[in-house]
Amino acid sequence: MDKTLRIDSTNIALILASCELAHYLPFDLVLFSYAFIGPAHYLTQISWMHDRNYFVSTKNAGAMFVVMTMLCMMMPGYASAALVIALIMAVSLFVVLPNTRQWKIAGGVLGALLVLSTLFSMHSILFFAILLPTVIHIFVFTACFMWSGAIRSRRASSYIAFFALLICAASFFLPAPIVMRPDMVGLHFFDPIVAYLRALLPLSDAAVVQVFGFLSFAYTYHYLNWFSKAEVIQWHRIPRKRLIAIVITYIVAISVYLYDYVTGFMFILFLGQLHVFLEFPLNLRTFAHIGGSFKAKAPAKQPA
Repeated sequence: MDKTLRIDSTNIALILASCELAHYLPFDLVLFSYAFIGPAHYLTQISWMHDRNYFVSTKNAGAMFVVMTMLCMMMPGYASAALVIALIMAVSLFVVLPNTRQWKIAGGVLGALLVLSTLFSMHSILFFAILLPTVIHIFVFTACFMWSGAIRSRRASSYIAFFALLICAASFFLPAPIVMRPDMVGLHFFDPIVAYLRALLPLSDAAVVQVFGFLSFAYTYHYLNWFSKAEVIQWHRIPRKRLIAIVITYIVAISVYLYDYVTGFMFILFLGQLHVFLEFPLNLRTFAHIGGSFKAKAPAKQPA
């Protein structure tokens, strides 16, 4: 079995296992994954992106994103947080565009529209403040990375893994019996996502449980997918001193989680948000790669 097939097979197994667990443990799994797998993912991915200058040509990009993340976390409400997140996305768009006058003007205009949208649209506020750092980051971006990888490898196994992700995700939106939600500390973090979806769709109590099941599946596989591709992107090649710092930080985070989940959540929240924002340039480059693949497949226009 070659490397690509082995990794794709591993991913398919992880998708199916995450889906199965999420159906049976819709609440417990999301809390476990967020607390115990999440910090390891944040720390190692930030380390990997740091070695690649966060996929931008701008110097000191890391410091810029740290400052903007701190600013976002200091915001008192969804509206102001959405404004900052839209600004971070606008900056990410600006720094990844080709360094030509036309592209920079276009990026500046689009970025300004993104920021201004949060001043006039409640849907835009909820999109940037709630959906973008959570559901879109953990599921949509993960799916896009998998699709981009399948385009590069052109292997049937890679496409099977991608469609397995979509099918398993869809399984959480089929009719299901009502399961009472337990009173578990930490679930309130996901309430805004459920509230937003409930404002858009008439969700029953059973559907709310299914939303939590989907979140459990999406978060768990998002984290596991990162660890499954270590052999491909070599993120595990970490300088010794940095590795020691990562291990110590992870142990401290888990210790705080075990002492008190809410305190542990707040302790690691900054890293979680930072890794989301630092990934924006890579997300945009991935979208560009997928868009370019469709353009390459389009038939050439015949001369008149």
